[in-house]
Amino acid sequence: MPLHIDTDETDVFSLDDLIEWLKVNQIDTSSTDAMVKAAPALKKLANNREFLASLAVSELKDAYSYDRHIYHYSAQVMLLHLPEKQQDNFYLRANFWPSVKDQPVIAAGPGPFFYNRPHDHNFNFLTVGYFGPGYWSNYYEYDHDRITGYPGETVDDLVFTEKRALTEGHVMLYRASRDVHEQLPADSMSISLNILENSPRVRLTDQYSFDLERKAIKQIINISLAPAVFNIALHLGDRNGEDVLSEIIRLSPDPFIRFNAYKALASRQSGPQAYCEGLSAALSDPSNMVNRWASRHIADVERAMTQSVSV
Repeated sequence: MPLHIDTDETDVFSLDDLIEWLKVNQIDTSSTDAMVKAAPALKKLANNREFLASLAVSELKDAYSYDRHIYHYSAQVMLLHLPEKQQDNFYLRANFWPSVKDQPVIAAGPGPFFYNRPHDHNFNFLTVGYFGPGYWSNYYEYDHDRITGYPGETVDDLVFTEKRALTEGHVMLYRASRDVHEQLPADSMSISLNILENSPRVRLTDQYSFDLERKAIKQIINISLAPAVFNIALHLGDRNGEDVLSEIIRLSPDPFIRFNAYKALASRQSGPQAYCEGLSAALSDPSNMVNRWASRHIADVERAMTQSVSV
């Protein structure tokens, strides 16, 4: 389960104070110990009961300004700080957690808020309850080193640890590729504040959703533009696109990237049978993860072919 961090910090930080503190202290957000040490600083920001409302009002006032600073990037999230340089290793954000009685959930359902979708994170993040009773979570944990990472894989050591709400002022650390939570709606509108890791691990490690009943990986939920970019390069470009993807397969350390390169190359073939034959090249990839993905994907395509013939 996430680490619960007790801090009785009463001082107050502005948003700029927290950003400066993280930079001056060179907090390594990929380190669990370093993130624990940042808990009092995040609590100081949570003690500032005015900064978030001021940012929101400023956004509304500047809604039609060409030089406004845009903080929002989804209906649930207000992004408070983006890395300014390549070496900056953190993001800051505020998350909004409506109840089932609030209009966002009534209008869009629970999906956009990740409610009832058990998942882990491929990054560390420190969080504190800022407003309201907080979202609930059923917490689990597992050993990432014991899995390959393909959809359908059994996760024998996925164990339940507790159920808890993120109440105002409480600080928790979600550990990358270890803590799993099934988020449940807050009892009333709530807000949390986060410090998130920004490191190479985020781009090289997969994030999963889980089937709790089967104790298995349900799907990979990485946000990646690779599949779309690969297909555009192949289908709208020239022969050079194939050469580039072949080099990506040869050189990329990321199994997810390589698998999508294999899929894109196979998609150049005409018809599902030829597609499966093209994708079979992935069965020889040095990564067991890529082998399993390819085998499962080929089986799904062949099953669909059989069903269409029988109909």
